[in-house]
Amino acid sequence: MDNNLLTEVCVSRIRQNVPELKALALSRKGLRDLDCCYIAQALKTNVFLQKLDLSDNALTDESALFLADMLLQNTALTHLDISGNPMTSAGGGAFIKALQTNASLVRLGCEGGMLGPAAEERILYWLELNMRPPDLKQFLPAVQRNAADVDILDLSGPNTQALVYDDAAAMMVADAMEVNTHVRTLILDHNFKTDSRVIPVLQALERNSTITSIGLRNDHVGPDGARALAQLLQQNDTLTEVNLMDNEIGDAGARALLEALEHNNLCRSLPLAGNDINDVLLRKIDAALTLNTQPNELKQVLPMIMANDASLLE
Repeated sequence: MDNNLLTEVCVSRIRQNVPELKALALSRKGLRDLDCCYIAQALKTNVFLQKLDLSDNALTDESALFLADMLLQNTALTHLDISGNPMTSAGGGAFIKALQTNASLVRLGCEGGMLGPAAEERILYWLELNMRPPDLKQFLPAVQRNAADVDILDLSGPNTQALVYDDAAAMMVADAMEVNTHVRTLILDHNFKTDSRVIPVLQALERNSTITSIGLRNDHVGPDGARALAQLLQQNDTLTEVNLMDNEIGDAGARALLEALEHNNLCRSLPLAGNDINDVLLRKIDAALTLNTQPNELKQVLPMIMANDASLLE
C-alpha cells in the first residue's frame, strides 16, 4: 500500500475512536516524519488504542517531538515502539519531558541506544513511575531532588485500597528518604501492607536526620517490622511519633519496642491499638512514652522512685 494511503487509512481509523482498535502495527512501512505528524495528531483524542508499533521506519527527532506532544494529551496509549528509527538524544529529551506529565505509557521501545544511555535511563525511570501508584509519581521526584517546600510525604490510601505499593516502589521511597533533609512527616497508612515494604523504609530512615513523624497504620506490620522500628528508635534522634495502629506486631514486636524506648528520649506518641498486645506490655510502653514527655532529669530518677529504689534515700 502506498505510504500516503496507508497513513490516511490509519489516521481515519484512529480518529473514529473504535473500541476494537487496541493495537496498530506500522513497523517497516517506510513512514516519515509527516506521516508520524498526522498519526500523532489523531492520537491526541483517541481513547482506545493501547499499543503502537512504529519501529524500523524513517522517523527522526522531529517525529519524537510529534509523539512527545501527543503523550501530553493521550491517556490510553501504554506501549510505543520507536526502535530502529534515526532518532537521537534530542528526541530522547522530548520524551523525558512528556513522561513527566504522561501517566499511562509504561513501555517505550528504543533499543540499541538510539536515544543515548543518559536519556534512556531517565525514560526508564519515568516509565517505572507510571507503573506505580499515581501519588508516588506526584511526590517522589520532588523528594528525590530534596525540594525545600516538601515537608510532608503522604502516600497513604483508603483502608479499602488494593495492594498498590510493591517492593520496588517501597525501595524508591526508601532511597529517596535516606538522603532527603526536608521531609518531616512520612505517611504510609493502608498502602504498604507488608513488612517487606515497610522494613527498607525504616532502615533508610536510620540515616535520616529530619524525620519526626511516621504513619504506618494498617500496613500489616508484623514482629519483624516492629523490630526494624525498634532499631530506628535507637538510631534516630529526631523521631517523636509513630502511628502503628491496626497492625500485627503482637507481644514479640511490643517487647522490641519497649526495649528500644528504654534507650530513646524523644518518641512521645506510639499508638498501638489493634495489634493484639497484652495489657501489661501496653502499660509499660505507655509509661515509657510518658517518661519521654518529662524533663531529662526527672526521667532519670522517676523509674527508681516508682520502684522504691533505696539508693535515692542515701
